[in-house]
Amino acid sequence: MTEVNSRYIFREEKQDIPHPWEYYPGLFADEKNWYEKQKEQKALEDYKEKRRQYVAEFNRRRRQGR
Repeated sequence: MTEVNSRYIFREEKQDIPHPWEYYPGLFADEKNWYEKQKEQKALEDYKEKRRQYVAEFNRRRRQGR
């Protein structure tokens, strides 16, 4: 438990918090799979949004140049 607390307290700004499956992999296998799928889905949604913003800005600049 002390290791978990110290990892949480001294973690870097962008570093993930410790997860239970790091300490008990067999017990939390389903939660780990769910978490990884959610993380992947969020990354894809973020990518889509950034791409949409890029295309909107590109189109705005293209229309402005005429």
